[in-house]
Amino acid sequence: IHFNPNAAFAARRINKCEQQSKSLNCVSIAFDYPGVGSSEGEARNTKDLVKAGIAQVDRLLKQGVPAKSIVLDGQSIGAAVATLVAAHYHKQNPPQQVYLINGRSFNKLSTETDALIQTMGPEKLSRLKSPKLAKAISLVVGKIAKLAIKASGLEIDAGQAYKSIPDQFKTLYFAQNDEIIPFKASLAKAVGCDQNDPDRMLLNAGHNDVLDSVLNQRSLTGDQLREKFVETAFGRKIDFNVELSRSGVTKRRTSTYEYLNNSKKSMGPDSPAATTTRPKRPKSTKY
Repeated sequence: IHFNPNAAFAARRINKCEQQSKSLNCVSIAFDYPGVGSSEGEARNTKDLVKAGIAQVDRLLKQGVPAKSIVLDGQSIGAAVATLVAAHYHKQNPPQQVYLINGRSFNKLSTETDALIQTMGPEKLSRLKSPKLAKAISLVVGKIAKLAIKASGLEIDAGQAYKSIPDQFKTLYFAQNDEIIPFKASLAKAVGCDQNDPDRMLLNAGHNDVLDSVLNQRSLTGDQLREKFVETAFGRKIDFNVELSRSGVTKRRTSTYEYLNNSKKSMGPDSPAATTTRPKRPKSTKY
């Protein structure tokens, strides 16, 4: 299940879902948060984003898909939300042991916002002709933004959630030249990763560089890092054709794309009927 980053929606992931479904022999799902794309509703706080992710996982569990067959895969803020969703299931009694791939996430949203403002603020305020003043203003604005996020219910503590998940069910990667989430504000640093970790750092990569175009120090692309984790977790490799299905989720309409392999049973006995057509845009159904 893909959790989108900021300013992204599921329709843009169609090609990626198809590619991943082929390479990993899995069902690849992309969905939109409330108020994004064709999804109804509105995300007013972090809880609304997390609930949207939980609804996707619950739908699969109700169809008979084992928790250990579900991987939550997110980027940036989507990775942080996916981490909170994964932690939610691992806290169940008994634990629902879903897997997590966290890509280029912050530790806390408030800390990341503060760090971003302090990093980019002086440049944006260069017209003031006083670097010291620009830096001071950025410092104050960053602290105000940090407090505002905490007070408004928008805080996302990805670090705490990530640490609560057993090691064998999670992995992460980060970008060497991340211009949006500095390493000091990243989840990677918060959980003790080295800044030059050869397995987790994407070489010469920025925050939004696509994974199949960047390498880590062991010459694996970002996509291969993801595939290696999934193959290790499930002990399988791949090769097959793809079919497309789409469905809604929750009582509100939610645009959801699903790429399935040849086995119709891969989504459980209640799987929607698959078609071989590629939609221009999903017409969401109501569940």
